[in-house]
Amino acid sequence: MSLPSILGLFFPINLSMKRAFLTLKLFFLLCLFLGLSNLTASAQEEMEYVNPLERRLKNLYAIDEYLSAEKLTKKPSEAEAYIELGNLRRMQGEFEESERFYKMALKLEPNSLQAMQGLGMLYYVMGDFEKAKSLMNQTFPEAFVSDEEKIMAEALKEKENTSIFSGLNIYENDKNITESDGFIEVYWASDHRLSTSLALNYLTYEEYNSKEVNKKAGLTLYFKPSNSLSVSMNANTLLYSQGSSLNGYSLTAAAESGNFTATAIASKEAFRDNIFTIRNRYYKNFGKLALLGKLKGKANIIQGISASKVSDGNKFYGFDTEFVKPLFEDEKNILTASARVFYETATKQKDANGIYLNYWMPKEYQGGELRVSLERKHTKKLSLGCDLQYMQSSYRLDDSVKKVKSNGIGAGVSAKYKNKDFEAAGYFGEKLRQNYRERRLEVSGFWSFF
Repeated sequence: MSLPSILGLFFPINLSMKRAFLTLKLFFLLCLFLGLSNLTASAQEEMEYVNPLERRLKNLYAIDEYLSAEKLTKKPSEAEAYIELGNLRRMQGEFEESERFYKMALKLEPNSLQAMQGLGMLYYVMGDFEKAKSLMNQTFPEAFVSDEEKIMAEALKEKENTSIFSGLNIYENDKNITESDGFIEVYWASDHRLSTSLALNYLTYEEYNSKEVNKKAGLTLYFKPSNSLSVSMNANTLLYSQGSSLNGYSLTAAAESGNFTATAIASKEAFRDNIFTIRNRYYKNFGKLALLGKLKGKANIIQGISASKVSDGNKFYGFDTEFVKPLFEDEKNILTASARVFYETATKQKDANGIYLNYWMPKEYQGGELRVSLERKHTKKLSLGCDLQYMQSSYRLDDSVKKVKSNGIGAGVSAKYKNKDFEAAGYFGEKLRQNYRERRLEVSGFWSFF
């Protein structure tokens, strides 16, 4: 049985908007049941195993908060100035400088708990667990790193060196369009600052009775000069079904300062809007600047500004703003709400002969989306979730055409499974709009190796 026929069992094509709202009400009751089922969980399930390394790290954070409060009650000293410089250099990834400042502080005040604790955390980050253990035993014996936890930490650190990520994403709508992306990516790290990944993609695009198959290979280098700055560089090649190819690239830089993170992206990639743009080898140069701000109550706000130029000379400009906030959170359940608004415009809608271009090129396209999602941890390894969405948008092809408005609703279910060396995730979502419907299926797996 094909994917559309399987999905059609749950979301019939001829649903009216009234029946669609009824379906989503029932779906919401299912989500509510998932959350309330926590009340009937057994006592044994409530007493889940706590990773001892995670518990020790939480102790270290508690110690750090205690020292910060203690520091406010004392007058600043030269040693404390060196400690602050050591903390700053540690957060920036300048480990040698950080070690030098901590040792200068200890030379002035040999019994300084702050200096020894900071130096111990530095050695822990650097992977020198023997020195970290020795210093932690001198300062706070209850926060020491045991031999068992040392082995666990070394294993976790080694696991980050080699991993494989693979999956399949499928999108389709009732306008006879189907897209799929099957991928596999191998990731390995040479040290804590430099890592590499190799990715292979198998891409398909079907529109009515036409189909295009593309293959893509890309190599990415990740460089993290400090804890607050990261850079990635990607080079890739896309192979078309007729034998020709397109070379692309992407450059990404992210900088973090306090509660703000700025990310800049520049890329050249295939313009895969439809069969026409794929077969005519269209590509686009793309740039985006995104700002992330962390607010009180674990809320985040993301602002993005983008610009792109298609190989036929057309230009696109847009912005989007998203606000995300957890509404409720405990050991098993996370309820999150998000709101997003966006705007996009193209500078050209027609060719030199006054005929509309053969791809999506709105004069004005704007709208918003509200989403509520629930994720519940059923066991140590399995989490299930669901989400509900409401969308509203409008577009105008040019000034001579009346603006078209549309609204719709959506829902999705997700599952995550995680054990020691493997993670798997899946998502299925459906959106019902006034003029069409669409669905998406995503599955992925992540393997890590020693």
